[in-house]
Amino acid sequence: FYRAYPGAVVLQDHFIFYLDPFVNYYSKLGFRHSFKARVMYNNNDMTNNQAVSNTVVFSDYNFRREYPSLIGLRFIGGLSVQNTVSDAMMYNASGTNLNKLFNFSGYAEIEHSIFRILNLVAGFRYEYFRLNNMNASMKTIFRAGASLKVMQETYVRMSVGQGYRYPTIAERFIRINLGTFGVFDNPDLVPETSLNAEVGVKQGFKFMNYFGYLDIAVFQQDYQNTIEYLFGFWDSTYTFAIGGFKFLNTGKSRITGIDISLTGKAQMGEHVVMNTVFGYNYILPKSLEPDYVFANDFNPSGNTSFTYENTSVDPSKNILKYRFLHTLKADLEFVVKGFAPGVSVKYFSKIENLDKAIEDFERATGAAEGSVQPIIYMTYYHNHNNGNWILDLRMSYSFNETHKLSLIANNVTNRWYSLRPLKAEAMRSILLQYSLKM
Repeated sequence: FYRAYPGAVVLQDHFIFYLDPFVNYYSKLGFRHSFKARVMYNNNDMTNNQAVSNTVVFSDYNFRREYPSLIGLRFIGGLSVQNTVSDAMMYNASGTNLNKLFNFSGYAEIEHSIFRILNLVAGFRYEYFRLNNMNASMKTIFRAGASLKVMQETYVRMSVGQGYRYPTIAERFIRINLGTFGVFDNPDLVPETSLNAEVGVKQGFKFMNYFGYLDIAVFQQDYQNTIEYLFGFWDSTYTFAIGGFKFLNTGKSRITGIDISLTGKAQMGEHVVMNTVFGYNYILPKSLEPDYVFANDFNPSGNTSFTYENTSVDPSKNILKYRFLHTLKADLEFVVKGFAPGVSVKYFSKIENLDKAIEDFERATGAAEGSVQPIIYMTYYHNHNNGNWILDLRMSYSFNETHKLSLIANNVTNRWYSLRPLKAEAMRSILLQYSLKM
């Protein structure tokens, strides 16, 4: 289970350097000017022609002003610039190892607090992207929101906003092979856009010595030109790899869901404090265009037109691939003088759907009669895809407000599990940690 696929092991020597200058200026008239920047050099020297080095220069200027005459009114605006230069053989599907991505954006927002009861916010952001010598892409996105204090510890909020994501250099130009697998370029990939809405309520409460907040929110996210990483037979010559992954625009999709969180604290004695955190998330991610043909590949059994329907192991409910419908996280900690024992539990429900091409690939490698290492995954998927509970434990002791000694155990039961096809998650690990606060 933990053995890598033949040809898929790479060695790397990773070096990162960054510098983060910043300046803040506060005026007595209520002005605030903020400038922050980052210059980062990242060199990842890897075997199998997968070395990549890049230099990123980022800067952001932010201006804020309070308006005392208009109580609670604030204006926020600014400009951001980011330039990325990447040097990598695996991105040379663009025609060169050297690729450049430039982004400029301007933004403005108005916030207004009315009697500290009603808070309003509205703003926009203009985005400009250029990748190498390709046509520039521009987009203006908006957002607005409001929160209302209904009672002493009851808050209701709602928001709506647009999203915009420009494809990365890797998504458009990556072309490599790892063993029998390949990753293929898609220079025609277009940006992904979305519309997001949320309504939520936050309620404070007290039960005996326990104080806490319960937060419940329902949300919906609609995506256009959804970008997914899909498996297929993308090379007509078969000289590169028998099959692999490619980033594709798969049409429209929608995610609706609910998010519940509970945080609290209880004073259980003079020297005993209990802290709790609980979170539950349910999503229903669905394809809105299950019959939309978004690509064609070169399947050995005949060219295939890709739709959601014919690329899914289980298309019956239109559930998007590789998603967990239920996610739960809970944490309980006691602080007894300097000691702090704690337990954390995580739950991930089963994967409802995945690429049907993985089945096809398993059949293809199994029939190759020794020329390639067979991939055997579907049996594991059907027998082990029942959700996963993960247990973590920790114990720490703090003394003199300066020193802290911790013993941390992750995946205590040493569960054998996979949250993503063909990727084994970490085995049990035990860490002894000493922290010094200076």
